[in-house]
Amino acid sequence: MSLILKDVNKQVPFQGRTLKDLLQGLPDDFYPVASIRARLCALMEASGEDVVKSEEFFRSYGKRTRMWNCFSKFYGMEEAFHRLYYTLRAAASGGEPDRQQIVLVGDPGTGKTDVCETIKDLLAASRPVVAMAGCPHHCNPLNATFGMIHQIARRRVWRSSNFEADAARARADLIDSLGIAERLRWDHPDLQAIAARLDSDKGPTGLAQLSEKQLTDAIVFGLGGSRSLRGNIGPLCPMCYAKLLGIFEKAPDLAEVPLVNFYFARDDLGTKGIGTSTLQEVNNFSIAEWIGEQDMHQEAMGLRRPITDYPEDEGAIDPLAVRLNGLWNMCNRGIIIEEETCVLPWECHQIKVHATQNKELRAPSPLKGHFHCDVMPFGNTNWFEWKRFMEDDQNAKIYARTISIEFRSPTVPRWQAKIDAKFWARTDFNQETGKLAHTDPLVALLTAYLKTMAVLEPHPKLTPLQKADLYDGRVFRLPMQTEATDPAAVRAAASINEGHGRFGTSRDLMKIEQPIAAMAEDFIGCLTARDVYAALKVEIPPIARVNEELAKKLGALVDNDLFLLLRREVSHAVLVALRSEVERKAQSEFSDYLRLLFRVIEEKVIEDREKLEKMEKELGIQPAAAERVRLSLYRIAGDYKKKNYRDLPYHADPEMKQILERRVIRTDNQDNRGLIKGLAAQGEDGDALRKRVIAKLKEGSGCCDVCAGSYIEAVLIDGFLYTD
Repeated sequence: MSLILKDVNKQVPFQGRTLKDLLQGLPDDFYPVASIRARLCALMEASGEDVVKSEEFFRSYGKRTRMWNCFSKFYGMEEAFHRLYYTLRAAASGGEPDRQQIVLVGDPGTGKTDVCETIKDLLAASRPVVAMAGCPHHCNPLNATFGMIHQIARRRVWRSSNFEADAARARADLIDSLGIAERLRWDHPDLQAIAARLDSDKGPTGLAQLSEKQLTDAIVFGLGGSRSLRGNIGPLCPMCYAKLLGIFEKAPDLAEVPLVNFYFARDDLGTKGIGTSTLQEVNNFSIAEWIGEQDMHQEAMGLRRPITDYPEDEGAIDPLAVRLNGLWNMCNRGIIIEEETCVLPWECHQIKVHATQNKELRAPSPLKGHFHCDVMPFGNTNWFEWKRFMEDDQNAKIYARTISIEFRSPTVPRWQAKIDAKFWARTDFNQETGKLAHTDPLVALLTAYLKTMAVLEPHPKLTPLQKADLYDGRVFRLPMQTEATDPAAVRAAASINEGHGRFGTSRDLMKIEQPIAAMAEDFIGCLTARDVYAALKVEIPPIARVNEELAKKLGALVDNDLFLLLRREVSHAVLVALRSEVERKAQSEFSDYLRLLFRVIEEKVIEDREKLEKMEKELGIQPAAAERVRLSLYRIAGDYKKKNYRDLPYHADPEMKQILERRVIRTDNQDNRGLIKGLAAQGEDGDALRKRVIAKLKEGSGCCDVCAGSYIEAVLIDGFLYTD
């Protein structure tokens, strides 16, 4: 994989023209000939790690993994991407997943189709791979080393009286023309047995004594290839096979076989390496749609071409008699997205299992036999069809060759809130504030908690709200406990992974948004979370007709936990808005301290040192720690190589950050207590404080006056600011 990744980010296409050029460059760049699974894994890693999501995934699921930026627009699917990445990684290493298909399983609306589209975009934007020139099947050029050296050599000397010796010399000449003997590295563990067989002769003459399989192993592994690459090398397609052997026309020199760069294109641009299998009907399905078809026009024209007098060519069928235009031909070296894969005809599954497990595709009539293919099928289906598919005994063989990846409704409220926020952003409201209807930031949070708690199973120790908080990575106190509970311990005790999809499908949960949309149709101005809360209490009965158990659960949440949640989150939003002022205060005091500190260093003024000690005392820096703080800041300034100390962030030194935050937040908490008293009094001072808070909210979150006013009302209901 490292050799693949080495050149992925450079995005430099293959610069050579022939098979010899390709083999000469392989030790440095295997991407142009790598398997599709290895390339997808490499492209995911090349997109860069999403550090924030990696940490969120660990907090929520307790698993260490790496999330990738190519999937950064998705929320709540981290567990599925975790399984997808490690499946591709195992396949890229030559493991069993290299010979299996992937099926994305989940309820409607969970994002399976969007994931498939993202994978298409990732592949379409990647650098090209290398294919045989003029090949409709996009054959991997390394397939030309799979037995072809032996077959070409036999054809050259088939009339010789000393056939075996002359064939060995012909093989040695072909190997020498490729220029690979001196480039092989025999320290590869998979080549040790072959190296012992050759003794000291590891040149073209020695390699010519190897069997077809051993010679292919020596070329791939000796040039630094992986087991995954070796497992994806096989026979050429009928077109390339006939061309290299010269059955119907003069054969080119093996080393001079022409190659081309193969760029991927989606369905709407010609289906090259990226295709979609739409729903097939059993009665109308034709196998030619998948493996190619017979060219009746060529046969009607009486296709005849000269043929060599080699005995095995007698009765050879010209490959021009067929057209390799099947979906699996056009998508070779790429991916196929299968929509509703469980309802495909039985013949489709048979072809797919054989092609993924054995890496072979049946040749269309009138040709006989099979040829190699390297395709990654991505199927998607819903839970009900997948369950019915698995319960059918005749599908046991197909199920055994399938890796299913579950896409569930998000169980982390802040992830679901981001999904809902994207949904509202696409509507007619949420446009220009004050002119058209728009929602305040808490509307998405409100619907997110409703949806999340609806799919979580109740537990004796935890309420659904506590479970939702636990998924968000928060530490809380359980009843009758004085110390904060470890999230991992509570997660294990509460069976946190139970209950997915048990209280309704995603379509049932989408009905929660209907009252919001209905209100917004004729609404002008700000649609607040409190308005939505009131509407949901009225509009819950329509959900009961869909799922009585879901409605009962949601009704209880609306009447109890949800309103408490709303007040808590609103109060927290006020603190978030005030936080920006805290940081500005801290940065200002840090700059003043740096200004005085560096003046002491540069000018060595004793009076300034006295002022410095005085300021450190005001900031709360103890005399024992003052020298340590100064030395730390000197070092940071040197590392940054910044002459202007004002550019240093106030959190550059952890100890300095703690000192400043304790000081500033302590002052800010006093302001907050005065703020609450002033708002509650609603006097002249209270109005001034109210305007001040509204201004901060508008600055921090883009709220309008109505949005900010709803936050203030919630603060007044609580009578205090939520500070956890």
